[in-house]
Amino acid sequence: MHPTTPDRAACATSIRSLCLRAGVAACIALALPVAAQTQQSSQTGKTERIADFPDSFPIHMPLTVQGEGPWYRLPLPLAIRWQAAHADLRDLRVFNAEGEALAYGFVQARARQLREEHQHAVKWFPLRGPADASGKQPGISVQRSGDGTLIQVVPDQPAPVEKTVVRGWLLDTSGIAAPLQKLSLDWQGNAEGFQRFRVEASDDLQQWRSWGDGQVARLSFEGERIERREIELPGSRARYLRLTWETPREAPTLTQAVLTSTSNNEILPPLEWSDMIQAERNGDEYQVSLPRSTVLERVRVSVYQPNTLAPVSLFMLDAGNSTTGTTSNTRRDARRPPSWNPIATGLLYRLMQDGKEIRNSELELPMVPIKDLKLRVDGRGGGLGDPVSFRVAARGMEMVFLARGTPPYTLAMGRAVTQDKQLPLAVLVPGYEPDRLTTMGTAQASAPVVSTVPRQTPAPSNHWKKLGLWAVLLLGVGLLGLMAASLLKGQRKAQEPK
Repeated sequence: MHPTTPDRAACATSIRSLCLRAGVAACIALALPVAAQTQQSSQTGKTERIADFPDSFPIHMPLTVQGEGPWYRLPLPLAIRWQAAHADLRDLRVFNAEGEALAYGFVQARARQLREEHQHAVKWFPLRGPADASGKQPGISVQRSGDGTLIQVVPDQPAPVEKTVVRGWLLDTSGIAAPLQKLSLDWQGNAEGFQRFRVEASDDLQQWRSWGDGQVARLSFEGERIERREIELPGSRARYLRLTWETPREAPTLTQAVLTSTSNNEILPPLEWSDMIQAERNGDEYQVSLPRSTVLERVRVSVYQPNTLAPVSLFMLDAGNSTTGTTSNTRRDARRPPSWNPIATGLLYRLMQDGKEIRNSELELPMVPIKDLKLRVDGRGGGLGDPVSFRVAARGMEMVFLARGTPPYTLAMGRAVTQDKQLPLAVLVPGYEPDRLTTMGTAQASAPVVSTVPRQTPAPSNHWKKLGLWAVLLLGVGLLGLMAASLLKGQRKAQEPK
């Protein structure tokens, strides 16, 4: 018995459906390896970015620690910083004997404020006036020197001494430029009790401003003595002070007046100088290239020959590859050729004057990252001669690390592919204050040891393998689409009336 036409159509439809299912299964079978391979590559790349092992860093420096931990400060001179693979030192790590990476952070050397106190013994002049002129300041006539220092102070209306009393004292503080913080008085004899007075300040002996009230005391009891000779001042400047007693008849006679002033001085951290770097000469130009781009503050040029005078200009190389701004700007900057930008001018010399040698061999830099320097010498001064070498200076930097595990500890660096894992000091040292640095232990790095283990490089890219797998997957999807289209076409033909 032969199959009818509808039976043949149903059979063809079943065959096409079976092929469609087989195509779907094939696409899924192709997609799973691609997804697994992609995920494995992602995990592998993530592990390579994060994992730190001592052998993956080509440069090792044994550390010697001393002092109290667990935090230690490790100075990072230019010689160490220039061996890093990155200018921002992201590749620096500290490991313990177990090979564990330790937590760390960086601290830049900063200026500190130094508060100093200075004591000044000053002149004082009595202010005499009528004993019954309560509340009225005694009038005075003064004689001053050219710098404003008082020479003589006398009442503007002389009166018999027996009818006047010392109602106060005028202190000459014109020689003190710093703010006044404290006044210390001493007086004659054994006069005891409390003495209150009013303190006023002036810069011209005409206009007076109140600085509050003061009190001194001297008390004795059973062979013990208590004295209060100092009063606090508001920390302002003044050329003259006026002390007016509340009870002039009981006021003691001064024998000493000492003022304490304060000054705040900014102490810059010392500069760290590099070793000599030999310059390459090209006519009247000398060029040096540093191992790493570094923020520099000064450069010192060797001036060997006596009686040398050289006007110079200093340039830095702008590589022209700034990555700021939009993508289009970045590409435009990358195409811009390198250029030399002027950063300093000066006069270098080594001369004899009055039997003494005077020398100037340094130029100040603008504190920007610099890698290449070029010095151009004005030949009219006779030049610098040969050889010419440079030394550059930068502010100090330290690494602070938290020691744990077993010593010895090792500083490792030089890996090209790495992440910046430094912590802010406020996180690394809970309750951090700059003064805590002085209480930490210290660490010193020994000479670097270059590892025999080859430098780790990223795993070979499987980019083409991925493309091939995706191409097979897309081809399967295309075949599946053709099969589905053929199935739909067969179904429409089967449904057409004969």
